[in-house]
Amino acid sequence: MSSNWDNLLKLQELDSQVDHLEHEISILTLSLGLNQLEEKKQQLVNDLEINREVLEKAMVQISERDSESREITSRIKKLEGQLYGETKYGSKDLQNMSHELKALQARRDEIDDEELREMEEIEPVQNLVSGGENELKSVEIEIEETITKIGLSEKELRGEIEKISSEANLVRETVDMSVLEKYSKTRAGGLKVAASQVVHGSCGGCQMKLSATELDQVKHSSVNDLVLCEQCGCILVPRETVP
Repeated sequence: MSSNWDNLLKLQELDSQVDHLEHEISILTLSLGLNQLEEKKQQLVNDLEINREVLEKAMVQISERDSESREITSRIKKLEGQLYGETKYGSKDLQNMSHELKALQARRDEIDDEELREMEEIEPVQNLVSGGENELKSVEIEIEETITKIGLSEKELRGEIEKISSEANLVRETVDMSVLEKYSKTRAGGLKVAASQVVHGSCGGCQMKLSATELDQVKHSSVNDLVLCEQCGCILVPRETVP
């Protein structure tokens, strides 16, 4: 096999290594779980928003009941002062004040019971909010650590790409200009395997079986007479002995 073919295949090998490393970079966020962490964070934020809203409404309700309870207590003290104070009232007034006092005391007891029940009901929600906030902080820290890992991994991979690309550029200079032009154009068109040997009678790029005529054409091809795979369009490189 001529050095031109050797160098072309070497260039393809190096470019494939770069392609692989570029792919590794593109999936770093997936492979290191950043996407899942971001989704988890968003779910925690959504859950927290809902639970905080529930908690806020419950706290407002409790605050309103507490305010009503204090107001009733104030009225009870005032009535007790009137009933048991030095000022004399008629029996009808005393009877009315006594009824009002009992009603206020009953309402205060009712409010206290409701407030106690609401406080018991609100405790699980408070725990959900507190637990959600702690979990969110933990996930945010994990996200920051993962982003740092991604940055370090990408830096390392970029270093490998730079090294391989430098070697590929040196090899590229040794490939015949017309062959290189076709190779580069094929890769630019989206075909990553732009040059391949025939392996067991098939294109090494797309694995399509070649006819006897095509195999003979590949065997006798040269840099001035390239044979392309009809299926994928890559340059078919002859082996010393075509299977």
